[in-house]
Amino acid sequence: MSLDDLFGPQEPSEPEPAREPKKPREPRPPREPKPPREPRAAREPREPGEPRSRSTLILSIIAGILAVAVAVVVGIALTRPSDTAGTTQPNPVPPPPATSSTPSATPSVPATTSTLELSATGFTLQNEDGAEFTHSWADAAEPAIAALTAAIGAEPTTDVESGDSRTYAYTVYSWDGFRFADVLLSEGNKPRDQVDTPTYAAFSSNEVGDVKIVAEFGLNIGMSLADARALGPDGESTTAPPILFFGTDRDTFFVDGARTYGVRVVTDGTEVTDVIYRFTPPGG
Repeated sequence: MSLDDLFGPQEPSEPEPAREPKKPREPRPPREPKPPREPRAAREPREPGEPRSRSTLILSIIAGILAVAVAVVVGIALTRPSDTAGTTQPNPVPPPPATSSTPSATPSVPATTSTLELSATGFTLQNEDGAEFTHSWADAAEPAIAALTAAIGAEPTTDVESGDSRTYAYTVYSWDGFRFADVLLSEGNKPRDQVDTPTYAAFSSNEVGDVKIVAEFGLNIGMSLADARALGPDGESTTAPPILFFGTDRDTFFVDGARTYGVRVVTDGTEVTDVIYRFTPPGG
């Protein structure tokens, strides 16, 4: 279907007249240059109490918030318990001292300078220079006391040991760990040369001062009762704690008049506490 069918025959339209060309624009005159701006005058300082600008106020608020946040973080870090809390840290081990190529001098250790050796007939005191002093049980006591005092380096204490119906009384000279006894005779007693035990000795320490004490049979203070029994004593008391007897065959005064002593070993039931060189009568 065409336009003529719809609207009927159409008249031809007249052509539009041609447009006149636009006149060219006249050029604009050049602009005059702007005069230079005068520099701004410096702002006068704000008087105290003068309100700040809004931007300055906002920046101040932000800075304050940041300062508070930093303070909170630092406070938490300082008060937070360390990971090692409750765990004992070992003390640092100091480095070993530097060793010197030159060996240090060995400190001198005090050694015994004398030896006191006990036997059936008496004792011998030998100094480190080789000088000897010998005391027999029947000898006078004074020279022995002087020699012991010089060797031990101390004066003895003095006591009296009471006698009974079977034994004499004695004056006992005691050093720390060693005793020397001299018979104390009174009117009515036998003369000294008829006494079975004019002097005797005992020790409760293996060393007294600078003097080393040496007994027979391998006996020494502190050895166990079992070890003392293993040395083969001649007998043992029935009392408790037991006393061991060595060299009982030497107590022959009433046979031949010899002052030769056996040895009594006193114990506390566990170990040897005292060794005594003294005449023991038969059955004693």
